[in-house]
Amino acid sequence: MTTLDRQQAANILGVSIRTLDRYIKSGKIPVIRKNRRIEISRESLEIVSKKLKPKKRKPNVINKIKKDVSQTFVNFIKQIPKEPTKDDKTINLTKLSKQELTKTFSTDSKYIINYIDSLQSKLNSNKTYIQDLEKKLNYAKFQSQNLNKKIRMERINKLIFIVLFFILLFLQPVFWILTVYN
Repeated sequence: MTTLDRQQAANILGVSIRTLDRYIKSGKIPVIRKNRRIEISRESLEIVSKKLKPKKRKPNVINKIKKDVSQTFVNFIKQIPKEPTKDDKTINLTKLSKQELTKTFSTDSKYIINYIDSLQSKLNSNKTYIQDLEKKLNYAKFQSQNLNKKIRMERINKLIFIVLFFILLFLQPVFWILTVYN
């Protein structure tokens, strides 16, 4: 009698460990517990695997759309010649009109064109946003330069004040002596 751990049993059944744990908890799969370790016999797993068939999920609409789109693009890529012809050395997808795209793609995939339009509008709006950010960055650089100039002037003013203060501090006794002896 060979035993398997939970990971091996989950791989054989084609389910996740969490699902296997649910099967064990509900009693669908008999287990052997050894020192807080769960082991499953291969024979019982084979018997149970025939009874347990994972439920097939209903196809997700989004996954179906993704599959349709990817298949459409694969078909479109297959239509592009691998080596350029003498007439048309490059294919520029941006020059294709919407009518050509609708002919290329199936009628169910017309949403691709709307998606391309939305991407193009986002690209244009991002360009204006980047231009605005560049203007703000230039303005911030200008303000930074002005602030650096003001800081330098304040440092010079501070230095001048300190020098004048010490000159006056040094000259005060001299003035005091002059006024007392005169």
